[in-house]
Amino acid sequence: MSAGLQQPKETTSSRGLRHVFAGCRVIFYVVVPLSLLAMIAVGILYVRLRHGPIAFDFIVAPIERGINHELTSSSLKIDGAELRLGPNGELEFRLRDVSVLEIGGDVVLSSPLAAVNISMAALLRGRVERMHRSCLILTFGGGTNEIQRDIIGMVALGLPRVNR
Repeated sequence: MSAGLQQPKETTSSRGLRHVFAGCRVIFYVVVPLSLLAMIAVGILYVRLRHGPIAFDFIVAPIERGINHELTSSSLKIDGAELRLGPNGELEFRLRDVSVLEIGGDVVLSSPLAAVNISMAALLRGRVERMHRSCLILTFGGGTNEIQRDIIGMVALGLPRVNR
């Protein structure tokens, strides 16, 4: 090695460029694998849903508690919950055997099924809240009346008052 060769001094731009490459390395080694894992998880969920519904019975108790906390003269009973693919490929969240009971335990209204379709495009655009306010709930059966259904919709579900 000759004494005449010197290491070039590092400039501000070369230091900045080194930091940019270090940031790209972090993105490549952290963000890309996490994104791939998320895509694989979504794919596995989709394949699982194609074979049948997934039981979500662990979420029944919190839903019942939340709704019963708002109801004063009646209570809600739900037998099960599941997530499944709807007929058009959208996600569908279902509550099975939903019953509203009076304080004495008499059934006021019951429904074998209460379902909500979940549109991923609407979730990404934030349109779910607007869409639920415009839908009609006509799935209750077995001793129901419109007044009790409207009360449940307004108090428990936060839906707007129905104009008649």
